[in-house]
Amino acid sequence: MRREPLYAWQAGRDVLVLACPSSRGGFYLVAVGPADGGADLVVVHECPAARARRPCWHLAAALKSYLAWRPGARYGGVRTSLRPVRLNPSWKQVPVPGAPQTRTEVVA
Repeated sequence: MRREPLYAWQAGRDVLVLACPSSRGGFYLVAVGPADGGADLVVVHECPAARARRPCWHLAAALKSYLAWRPGARYGGVRTSLRPVRLNPSWKQVPVPGAPQTRTEVVA
């Protein structure tokens, strides 16, 4: 199984949403953006590992992509929020930051 985001969307000025593949088929959406006040980043997603309070690769992959997307940004820490992220048709699809650009199909 690939351990990198498949697709990305800009969901707000500084919010990136990534589609990360699931080992069971399908994918999980992971949102990353500044927390209120902007000092920390917050990663929002829900997967079985996160629900069980175990580490998951989605967190590291999302942070890596976000920091490639906003390379000059500095944050003090990372917070997580265990909530599902739902795809919104108003989001703008963008290339996955930091990944080789080989996928050209549009997901809506």
